Amino acid sequence: MRHHTLLAVCLVLGGTAIAAAAAPSWPAIFLRTPPAPTRSAEAARAELASRRAAVLRAMGPHDVMVLYAAQPRVFSYDVDYDYRQENDFWYLTEINQAGGILVLAPSASPQAQIYMIKPNPAQESWTGHELSPAEVTATSGIESVHDVADFGAVTDHVPTGDRLLLLRGDRRWYPQEMALRDELARTHPELALGDAAPIFAPLRAIKSPWEISLMQHAVDISAEGHARAMALTAPGVWEYQIRAELDAVYGVRHADSWGYPEIVASGTNPTTLHYESDQEQIPAQGLMLIDAAAEYGHISADITRTYPISGKFNPQQAAVYNLVYDAQQAMIASVKPGSPAFGPIGDQVLITGLEKLGLITTAKGAPTPQQQLRIWYFHGPSHAMGLDVHDVGGIERRPGVIFSMEPGLYFRAATFEEDLPDRDAAAWQVFRDKVRPVFQKYKGIGVRIEDDILVTEDGHRVLSAVVPSKMAEVEARYAALHAYVQQHGGAPPLLP
Repeated sequence: MRHHTLLAVCLVLGGTAIAAAAAPSWPAIFLRTPPAPTRSAEAARAELASRRAAVLRAMGPHDVMVLYAAQPRVFSYDVDYDYRQENDFWYLTEINQAGGILVLAPSASPQAQIYMIKPNPAQESWTGHELSPAEVTATSGIESVHDVADFGAVTDHVPTGDRLLLLRGDRRWYPQEMALRDELARTHPELALGDAAPIFAPLRAIKSPWEISLMQHAVDISAEGHARAMALTAPGVWEYQIRAELDAVYGVRHADSWGYPEIVASGTNPTTLHYESDQEQIPAQGLMLIDAAAEYGHISADITRTYPISGKFNPQQAAVYNLVYDAQQAMIASVKPGSPAFGPIGDQVLITGLEKLGLITTAKGAPTPQQQLRIWYFHGPSHAMGLDVHDVGGIERRPGVIFSMEPGLYFRAATFEEDLPDRDAAAWQVFRDKVRPVFQKYKGIGVRIEDDILVTEDGHRVLSAVVPSKMAEVEARYAALHAYVQQHGGAPPLLP
């Protein structure tokens, strides 16, 4: 995890600098992040050893798994992006340094060996500290540490008749592994190659108590960011200034970074699902949709909230918002170990509500209600969460699984010109004729509500419940935050 030192904090609201000493104490409505979870070095090494043992048990007796640390990625010319370790390498080592290779083999002794770059003082003067073998062992618990220069060829580590397991997937994620697969297919066609990824997915899906605590802390940091963003949302402020406030919270609260590029969408921009430009000034009317969360300890939260820029939902905004909220709450309420898919539950709530609003028609010849729903709600209701914000392992209802719950409705102005399917033109013409007049009242409204759900032994827990989502509570929180900003001249200082 990164640690940041805050020398001074000031906020800019409407072009006015506000000193850090604006507020005498921290008000509860700003959701200050609780202290971070802690554990001993021994406990950390024990958990990593347990993970490696689980992977070794899942491997065949004659398998050899080779995992490569992530390569640095170029941002521009000779400038790299911030380094982030490959997830499975991290899962088994918690080492966030490039150049490493991890070798696991059930039949070998030792079963786990790691190859790392030998520290080079000349290089360290440019790019910083590199881990010594003793530090690698202290972090990962792996005793067998070697110089990566001594690794040789990957085939040197695979006895005759054994199978080599490499990660397989998108070449952007696994450039070394996919290039190596191509090379081995040409040069060693007799070598059996397998995919390591299916071993990790079910293991990573079930979060340990420590991982749950990391996720909760990432959620708590994100919640503080959302409160601050809501407090500073005002006409004339730029979307990217709100994004900067989110980033400031992540930094001061020691997050690794954001878990994904923030979506700060004002006015009618919430109708774009992945609006990431953040380059417009907040208008006086419309909605603000913020989809933003922190990563902490390599684990990412994911929270979305939508609220009116004026502080009060108008009737059309309220109708859409409450419909999305009701669908989300119905899905969340269904979650417990072994419960059925919740997507159809939310769909039915939305279909029923949209029919009442006149945004789905049951007229003869029209597309099915489910097909019409997909015009307004064109993404899934959930995704797995963990080391990636969209993580492996699926959304099974088993204790320890964490996933999002995020229904939405989006009434893009260009829907009837650009978004209707080309097929079944006659059916969609019926939809157009019946729905378009009603649509004019809702045009430009986009609403998504997203929470992070942990499946527990007897049901579920909403990890992000501290961020209000019920309409009356949203309006009340908005009013309280803005009253504070008006009274004190700004939000409280982001002191450590």
